[in-house]
Amino acid sequence: MPNPGPYVNYMKPYVDAVWAKYATEDLIFDSGDAGVWQGRVQGEQLIMTAVTGGFQGRQAIITRRPTTQEVFEGKGVLDMDVQDGTTDKLVQAQICAALNRHVIDISTPMSDNRTGPTIRNTTSSRRATIMPSSGISRGSA
Repeated sequence: MPNPGPYVNYMKPYVDAVWAKYATEDLIFDSGDAGVWQGRVQGEQLIMTAVTGGFQGRQAIITRRPTTQEVFEGKGVLDMDVQDGTTDKLVQAQICAALNRHVIDISTPMSDNRTGPTIRNTTSSRRATIMPSSGISRGSA
């Protein structure tokens, strides 16, 4: 078996923090035309329900916290038909992208002039956000 290297658990602390926070608080995100999704970690599963849009009332599941490799490559539990292949993969792709960019807030809730919570944290890339900003800033990246 090849040596997994020094970064095999690179995403683990962040993924663990996301799973811990959203076991006791709702994770809410806007997926554009796919609607607003809301849910929590139950046991080891992240279970989300569409609360608006064309998928309203349907659920999506991530069966366990993903590994670093699953987050980086969008595979495994982040590319899996669980109970509704369409919604499962829709939410898995959104969560995968947000984890990769470190934009799921793991601190106290932040708010601004948008409706709903802002999903981001201080280690996120300035070029990546799960929700569009009202303007683009030029200068240091």
